Amino acid sequence: MRLNGKLSPIEQLIARDLAEYLLSNTPHLYEVEMERYYSIIRGRRDE
Repeated sequence: MRLNGKLSPIEQLIARDLAEYLLSNTPHLYEVEMERYYSIIRGRRDE
């Protein structure tokens, strides 16, 4: 559920963990992967 366009607490934890992983392992893919991740979340919310 979207509340004021913000991520839920669970989504915030997932996003933070994903960001830390990507920044530590593949910084050059960070933006691409985050865009893909958020598009997946948006797609699920729109269903």
